[in-house]
Amino acid sequence: MDESKVADAAYIPYPGETFDIVFACNLLEHIIDPDSTFNEVFRVLKAGGVFLIKTPNKNHFLIRVAYLTPLWFHKWFNKKRGRAEVDTFPKYYKVNTPASINKLAKKSGLRVCTIDLIEGRPEYMRINVFTYILGFIYERLVNLVPLFKTFRILIIAELFKPE
Repeated sequence: MDESKVADAAYIPYPGETFDIVFACNLLEHIIDPDSTFNEVFRVLKAGGVFLIKTPNKNHFLIRVAYLTPLWFHKWFNKKRGRAEVDTFPKYYKVNTPASINKLAKKSGLRVCTIDLIEGRPEYMRINVFTYILGFIYERLVNLVPLFKTFRILIIAELFKPE
């Protein structure tokens, strides 16, 4: 059965041990209470279930700028891109580093399988040719120099609920 519900991530409106997989795609940056959210994910996952995460990395320069930019600006900018203002949400970035994911996983009882940082094509810099070239250089640098891995834009994580 396919079903979806809109809810506060601190209270997932399903019984315990319901899901084999919980997927948070571009969600964690909007979480006000990460402890409650991770506890809820633990509660609704079946034993052996997987929690998949795709979220922006707080250590990326663009995310630092987004953090400092007011919500009204994000709404205005996204409207220019054709996105409805109602689909632009406040950002808190409380769980947007590998360390914070590790810490919250441990506190909630989840175990970490993998946490990867990736940097792909700099589509976020597609403003003009000059900014795209700067983004391309940045992408090459953070992907080629292991020391700069921590500055890649996306965190992809796989956590699981122990048997």
